[in-house]
Amino acid sequence: MRAVTGATGFLGREIVRSLLRQGVDRIRCLVRPGTAAARVEVPDAEARGAVVEVVPCRLDDPAALRQALAGVRVLYHAAAAKKGAPAALVQATVVASDHVFRAALETRVERVVLVSSFGAMGVAALPRGALVDEDAPLEPAPEARDAYSFAKQRQEALAWRYARRDGLPLAVIRPGVIIGAGQEILGTRIGLPVLGLYLHLGGRNPVPLTWVENCADAVALAGTALGAEGRALCVVDDDLPTAGALLDRYRREVAPLRVVRVPYPLLRLLAHANDWYAERTRGHLPALLTPYKVASTWKRQRFSNARARAVLGWSPRVPMREALDRTFAALAAAPGRPVPLARPGAGGARAAAAAEVAP
Repeated sequence: MRAVTGATGFLGREIVRSLLRQGVDRIRCLVRPGTAAARVEVPDAEARGAVVEVVPCRLDDPAALRQALAGVRVLYHAAAAKKGAPAALVQATVVASDHVFRAALETRVERVVLVSSFGAMGVAALPRGALVDEDAPLEPAPEARDAYSFAKQRQEALAWRYARRDGLPLAVIRPGVIIGAGQEILGTRIGLPVLGLYLHLGGRNPVPLTWVENCADAVALAGTALGAEGRALCVVDDDLPTAGALLDRYRREVAPLRVVRVPYPLLRLLAHANDWYAERTRGHLPALLTPYKVASTWKRQRFSNARARAVLGWSPRVPMREALDRTFAALAAAPGRPVPLARPGAGGARAAAAAEVAP
């Protein structure tokens, strides 16, 4: 028996499907009470005769968790909050996970696979151009990052504490930026919208993307891979595009944007000025852009999936070119999107941007 928390979520749904593709014949989906059954229904053609149970269960209810995990051999913990106030993120991600880990120990689950995040890793101190892999430490100053990274770092640190102290049989998957049809692709690593402008902050940095189905495959494999327990594995796809290539394609195919490109040296100067002014005014103007955030998010780095390949026997099933085609097609077709502005010579620019990938 396998169980999946967050089974109705963007990644959780694909984890269920990946388990079915791998031949798992019984899956228990833990969902919030009141969740419509249709959100977790799997077509018979995909189920292949497997039993997919839907179990309403609050993750802050220890008794309900113990009951839901009874008989479960492998638990895939993908439930987490992505947006909201910092306190709400900690409650939904960290406090809920505390209950999940305790229940897994009490019911003798044989392995817990935690879906963590690149945001949980400390990369600000790495030099420009460094390779980001599993050797990167957990973020030493999560309070200096955004609320989501703070919650995910606290969640993963808690999981490792249970593993060391109580013997929780733990494997951790750290995905990069998970993309899929219908998901917005202009994330923070590319830039920020400000007062009707789009500040392009990522330059030609590679963006650590992973297509949702590829990521789900890695999570599913971590449940049984012999070398996965006691390790964290980074999951990104091959042929990563640059931030500049993604932004250019978005402007051509999805919506026109008024872009201001901010080079990294200028970005650092602005961050130091913002930090200095915030301190000088005693917080009257909050330090929204700090040198630490800039180094964590927009310093050019490289990303490796070598250990995930070696330990899990995993490789991206959907190539990056196809993943991006599907992502941009869905974004362009979304209702309410403005028609992109046509520009002379766009064909040449399109070809150049398509060829702009990370080394």
